[in-house]
Amino acid sequence: MTSKSFDDFRDLSGDGALVIYLRKDVSSNPVYQARIRVKGGKYIRRSTKHSKVTDAIKAAWSIHESLSDKIAKGETTTRKPDVILFPHIKDDWVVHMRARTSGRKPGYADGQERMLELHIAPFFDDIPIDQISEAHINRWLQSKVDSDQPPANSTLKKHLAILKNILHWLCRERRIDREPEVPQVPKRINPRPDIPRDEWRKVWKYLDRNVKKSPAYVRRKRLYLQNYCLILYNSGMRVGEARDLRWADIATTKNTLGEEQLTLNVRGKTGRRTVVMRGYTFRYFERLWKQRTIDLGGKEPDKSEYLFCHPDGRPIHSFKNAFRRVLEETGLLYDSTGANRVIYSLRHSYINNAIANGVDVYLIASNCGTSVQMIEQFYGKSRVRDPRNVDAITGSSADSKLPKLDQKLPWQK
Repeated sequence: MTSKSFDDFRDLSGDGALVIYLRKDVSSNPVYQARIRVKGGKYIRRSTKHSKVTDAIKAAWSIHESLSDKIAKGETTTRKPDVILFPHIKDDWVVHMRARTSGRKPGYADGQERMLELHIAPFFDDIPIDQISEAHINRWLQSKVDSDQPPANSTLKKHLAILKNILHWLCRERRIDREPEVPQVPKRINPRPDIPRDEWRKVWKYLDRNVKKSPAYVRRKRLYLQNYCLILYNSGMRVGEARDLRWADIATTKNTLGEEQLTLNVRGKTGRRTVVMRGYTFRYFERLWKQRTIDLGGKEPDKSEYLFCHPDGRPIHSFKNAFRRVLEETGLLYDSTGANRVIYSLRHSYINNAIANGVDVYLIASNCGTSVQMIEQFYGKSRVRDPRNVDAITGSSADSKLPKLDQKLPWQK
């Protein structure tokens, strides 16, 4: 069944009992449809047979009145099929969902309907709605997990939420007697895709060249992207924490040698914490300070300003797309397992590098605002091939007496 989209919703009764709407998939002389529910009964859909909204409203109220009279007299208002399948109720739920979510951001309802059409309906289309059971739901969920390209857990949660809403609505509308239980998404523990040091060199060299050869009108954007990536790669901050960072949040502390080290006071999902930066990262902040001073005509930025900001001072919301283009240009969008690298890979890289450098896992967790359990569960596993880890595992080093492998293995020649 093709996906249907609806437009120009008008809740005439104010409680969803009488709604008119246009269907976008009808391009030639579209007329308003009415969805009606009388005295808490089931939804009934009728065509108003009018394309003009004022006429459609009058017709909808007239149909509502006629149906109310029939129900009061005990007459039948509609004929339902003996077996009600998923396609019979799908459009009704979409209308209900769109009326219920009319205040959400644009595109939300379209996304809900698209997920229903593509990922839920094909499995349940030939199952009578009163026979949908936990076993059916579990088989559907398992089919998604076992597919060639299984969706992310976050996506599966959205699909399950839609299915649960549909079943709850069917039960509330008394179309089914019992609401089947919807299971939780099975946990999958996957190492986070990071960027190892040898590949990271390609990234920062590309970023550096990109700034140096930039024409004036894009140089600022590329400069901010460059230093944003360098700061996140060397701090382990979350994207949201970096977005909220202000100049007043930057301070210093000293190491055991008395050397000054930068610290950042960040605000994230785990609350406030102090992030200790590596010493050489000072230059990245200095570049941003100089650029912001140029933006302001030689005046130094106020300490309350956002660190990563547009020329008018507004915070830069995201570097996601720009970073993806960098990975595409350098051929590093995917790691060796085929996992898609994203801007959060900068944080994952910091954690994996710290593990490889022998930093205590408690200190890593504290600096990154996460738990020791999360680090042990998700990080480090993908970095066994790191040369430093290979040395530790094999007991080899630069002056080792162990036999050296040829540049290519025998089966690679």
